[in-house]
Amino acid sequence: DDCGTLFSGCDTSKDCCEGYVCHLWCKYK
Repeated sequence: DDCGTLFSGCDTSKDCCEGYVCHLWCKYK
């Protein structure tokens, strides 16, 4: 999953947070 626009919404979308890149982004957010 590319989280829609890669990072946009990663902080609110739980599915995106589960992703490899978004998960790291969520962690540092």
